[in-house]
Amino acid sequence: MLLQNGAQPQDRPLVVVGIGGSAGALDGYERFFLSLPVDSGMAYVVVPHLDPRHRGLMPEILQRCTSMPVVQVEDGVRVQPDHVYVIPPGHSLSIMNGVLLLEDLELAGAG
Repeated sequence: MLLQNGAQPQDRPLVVVGIGGSAGALDGYERFFLSLPVDSGMAYVVVPHLDPRHRGLMPEILQRCTSMPVVQVEDGVRVQPDHVYVIPPGHSLSIMNGVLLLEDLELAGAG
């Protein structure tokens, strides 16, 4: 149940489900989202192992498997229930206070 402003009731914290896999996991991702109810109240973060030199098409591919919004993560995006977030190639991801934070892998390893 969502409140009028899009927030969840205080007694139901947002559950974020992390899903990772190698390049061969596409079939598993597709079967997972095809079988999933679109109103679970959970958010899904997909972390595929992709070549960082190529543009990822994972959001477009997964959007064919669900009516939930599927978006590529942008830094600072607040997680919403019943949404699918896909990390872009070449980045690491963290979450703080319900906000997704991206870091370029090249910068992360340069420290």
